[in-house]
Amino acid sequence: MRVMTFIQDRLSDPGLTHATVAAEHNVSPRTLDRLFSAEPFTVVGYIRL
Repeated sequence: MRVMTFIQDRLSDPGLTHATVAAEHNVSPRTLDRLFSAEPFTVVGYIRL
């Protein structure tokens, strides 16, 4: 939930990427992908919404 809020709060930031989201939450991009495996969209999918 915290990651999704972070993404929503920064959608207008052109520098928002999968890697920046992972770094901000101190996890690897692969771990971030695993956290989103049960969600309807990937991390990049949420960024693109």
